[in-house]
Amino acid sequence: MPSQGLVTSTFLSPAEYDVLASLPALTLTKTRLSVPPLRVDVFAGRLRGLVLAEGEFATDEEAEPFAPPPECGAEVTDDVRFMGGHLVRATRAELLSRLAEYGIHPE
Repeated sequence: MPSQGLVTSTFLSPAEYDVLASLPALTLTKTRLSVPPLRVDVFAGRLRGLVLAEGEFATDEEAEPFAPPPECGAEVTDDVRFMGGHLVRATRAELLSRLAEYGIHPE
């Protein structure tokens, strides 16, 4: 059953951005595409080949009839290993192992 999550955006001034950008951190490299009603993230670097899509709907009623396109390989919404905080630490081997659990074997 679809459920709506909370999305929060924080807008930074150039000075705030500079402070945060100067801190040591792990990073993810991805390109975000808008394919309504989906936001599609295409990852690069060690996560190359990973593409995650997330539906955006104003209400549960709007989300309910949505069916993912047939090209979608797996539903990973409830798999915390595919959330940013886990992905940023994942090695290529770990990613491939996780995908294999879903029957996905990228080149």
